[in-house]
Amino acid sequence: MKKYLASLIFLFSISFSLTGQSTFFEQPVFSISFINHSVGIPFKDYFKKPFNFGVSLAADFSYNEKNFQKLELGWYHHSNLNTALWVKSDYVRRFQTEKGFVADLQAGLGYILDFSEKQVYELTENGTYQAGKNQKGGFLVGAGFGAGYRFLLNEEKIGLTPFVNYQSMLQLPYGNLLPVFPHNLLSVGTRFQFLE
Repeated sequence: MKKYLASLIFLFSISFSLTGQSTFFEQPVFSISFINHSVGIPFKDYFKKPFNFGVSLAADFSYNEKNFQKLELGWYHHSNLNTALWVKSDYVRRFQTEKGFVADLQAGLGYILDFSEKQVYELTENGTYQAGKNQKGGFLVGAGFGAGYRFLLNEEKIGLTPFVNYQSMLQLPYGNLLPVFPHNLLSVGTRFQFLE
C-alpha cells in the first residue's frame, strides 16, 4: 500500500509542477457532488437500484480558460458490497458557451481504499480458508463527461455551476480471480468560484 501511495503522490507532484504558471493556484473552482455508485460495464451500467450513496469534494486549478487539473476526494457506501475512500486527479477539458452552458471531458488517475461489508476469506497454502483483511487498496484509472449551466451571482463576484457528471473508474489490481474492478459514478453537484 505504501508504494501505491508514494506513486500517487509522485504523479500529483508532477502534474502540478508541470503547470509553469504563477496563476495556477490563484482562483480555484470548488465543487461538491452527491453520487450514486454502481458496479458494471463502463459507460453502460451507470444507474442501478438500490441507490448507493456517496459524496465528493473537488478543486479545479486552471491552466487556462478551457483546461483544468482537478483534485478530488470522494467516499461512497455500496450496500452489501463495500465502503470506499478515494483521491484522484483528472485533466479536465471544459467547453462553455456565451449563454452559460458548460460541458466537460475528463480523464485521470487516483488511489482507492475500500472496506468490505462482509468478512473476506483467503485460501492458504495448505488448501484451507482463513479470515483475511477486509480492506483493499489499488490504483484508479478513470474517464468521464458532464454538463451544467453557469450563473453569476452577487454582482458577478461568485460563479455557480450546477452540473450532472458521469465517471467510469477501473480499480487495479483487485484480486486473483478479478484483476480489474469497475466503478460507475453518476453525480449531481455544483461548482462555485469566488471571482475578483
